[in-house]
Amino acid sequence: CFSPNPKSRAAFSDAMSALLGIEVTAVALPEDATKGVDIVMCATNSIDPVFFERWIEPGMHLSSIKRPEIEINAIKRADRVVIHWNDPAPTHVATKGAVIEEKAQGRGWRLAEEIDFDKLPTLPQLVVGRAQGRRSDADVTCFINNIGLGYQFAAAGALVYRKAKERGLGYELPTDWLTEDVHP
Repeated sequence: CFSPNPKSRAAFSDAMSALLGIEVTAVALPEDATKGVDIVMCATNSIDPVFFERWIEPGMHLSSIKRPEIEINAIKRADRVVIHWNDPAPTHVATKGAVIEEKAQGRGWRLAEEIDFDKLPTLPQLVVGRAQGRRSDADVTCFINNIGLGYQFAAAGALVYRKAKERGLGYELPTDWLTEDVHP
C-alpha cells in the first residue's frame, strides 16, 4: 500500500495485515504498490491523477473512488471500461454564486470532456450480462466511478441489516426518528 504520509502507510499496512491475516506491505513510492498486482484500487481525496498509464501491466484491473484518480491515458489504454452511469456530469446543488473550486480550475472534470460516456457500458449492464467484460487474462479492465450512485452502500447495508436481524443484534429505530417535517 502507498500513502504520501509514511506514518499513515505503516499504520494502514499493520492494521490491514492484522485484520486480513495476510502481509500488507507499505511502499515508499506509489508505483511500487502497483507492480505485479491484479487489482489497483485508488482511494484518495485527490483531484489529480495518482495512477498513470506507464504503470499498467497486462491483466490489471483499475478502479477508483474519485474519477480523476486514474490518468486519462490509462483509461484510454484499458481494453474494457465500465462506468456507474452514462451522464458525465452530476448535478450539483450549490449556493448561488458559489464556485466549485475543482471545476473552476478544470481539475477532475477533464475526463468528461475526453471520454464519451454515452458509449461506455454501465456497471448494471455488466452485472446483468448486457455488456461484455474481460475477454482474456491479458485484458486491462477499468471501472470509472464517474458518479457515486451508492449501489455498493445499499447492497452492503442490506447485507449488514439481514445478518444483524438473523443474529438478533441491534435495535429497531422508529422511522419518525429519521424523518422531519420542518425544514430550515
